[in-house]
Amino acid sequence: MRLTDIEIEVMNVFWSNGAPMTASDIISASPKRTWKETSIHVILKTLQEKETVVIDHYVPTAGRAAKAYKATMTMAQYLASQVLEFDVALPELFKAITESKKYLRRLPD
Repeated sequence: MRLTDIEIEVMNVFWSNGAPMTASDIISASPKRTWKETSIHVILKTLQEKETVVIDHYVPTAGRAAKAYKATMTMAQYLASQVLEFDVALPELFKAITESKKYLRRLPD
């Protein structure tokens, strides 16, 4: 299962927050978002279908209850799932990560 850039952007909000969030919470926590505010419910529905978020509980609001969602996996678990889709030996992967980190440290800020 792959996530789109926008879905990853929303998942990063969950991963940074670490607590269940309503659609309004996600919008508030995403001031530099690349998606339209009105798209949040579609994004959350897609993330539910991909089983990366679930409804945790309902929050009373003025009029109706808002759904509070939570991530079903950590960022590390998502990244591991992506790596496991490829047939790569772990020593080779760790070597590539180490080399990438060395290269990234040499980049200017």
